[in-house]
Amino acid sequence: PTELRDMKGRQGEISRDMQRKNQGMTCTVSDNGVTVSGVAFCQSPFCVNCAGYQRTKRRKKIESGLIQADRHGFSSYFVTLTIERSNNIKKQVTDLFQGWKVLQDRMSYHLKKRGIKYHMVRNLDITFKPHGHAIFHTHLHCIVILETPMDDFAGFLKRKWVGLQTKQGVKCALQGQHIELVEDKRKISRYVSKFEGLAKELSYFALKEGKVNKLARDSIGYMQLLGHVSQGDEKSISVYRQFLLAMKNCRTVSFSRSWERRDEYEAQLFLDLPFIQDEEVEK
Repeated sequence: PTELRDMKGRQGEISRDMQRKNQGMTCTVSDNGVTVSGVAFCQSPFCVNCAGYQRTKRRKKIESGLIQADRHGFSSYFVTLTIERSNNIKKQVTDLFQGWKVLQDRMSYHLKKRGIKYHMVRNLDITFKPHGHAIFHTHLHCIVILETPMDDFAGFLKRKWVGLQTKQGVKCALQGQHIELVEDKRKISRYVSKFEGLAKELSYFALKEGKVNKLARDSIGYMQLLGHVSQGDEKSISVYRQFLLAMKNCRTVSFSRSWERRDEYEAQLFLDLPFIQDEEVEK
């Protein structure tokens, strides 16, 4: 116990010395562990160190929009848009983003004609079959909030998406698209922000050595792919390299400007409510 107290005392002195010498970064040692502040994060959703930060930030933003939509009685849709699985991930990403841009223009035009305001968030997701014939399944997960209900919105969106992709020579079918009215806001937002089970997946693979082939039969997620890579699977390493090259300068998640403005508006509205006490606002 005496040595432990001495060690903590020395660590505290080092921590205070670091704070004095470098005010940009601080390292604090306490009974609860070590915390570091003032450190730059790469903020990449594919970085195992920074994914948790991005996940939490995005989840809160998505949940905030969905909760406000529910309070106002708006219609929120969870949308999955897909194209055919293939081995060319770069082309898949290009086809998805180009199709999404055109779809946004078409949807904006039709909704504006009906006087319907909308808000959106779009997330790029990829699953893998490292040892399969068609390795990459690149698709979009989106949330679309309509301030006014629209009859057969799901059918409208499906037909537009499939028509746009087919016109460009991209294989796409109505059966592969999924659009449903959002009911469980928190569950859906966690799914869109992804990497929710980061620690669980990493620890899972640490206990699964020798079963790579069995696991690789089905489509796997990004963290599972990293599990195969960490075990030295050559095919998974090759797939991972292709993936990284395709993701260069790729914005995986985007929010519509109206979503951003709604966050600011709702925050101001919350602060202006007369029945909220000052100390509650501070909390």
